[in-house]
Amino acid sequence: MDVALSDQFLGWIFSLGTKVKIIGSEEVVERFAGEIRAMNKLYK
Repeated sequence: MDVALSDQFLGWIFSLGTKVKIIGSEEVVERFAGEIRAMNKLYK
């Protein structure tokens, strides 16, 4: 599905937890992975 890459979209994906996986585009996958890495640093 085509989506607009936004903070709201990423928040929605986070709310779904492990029930969803982004498989493309590479830009969206990398942006989401970067957000996960940044959040992980907060809790180490």
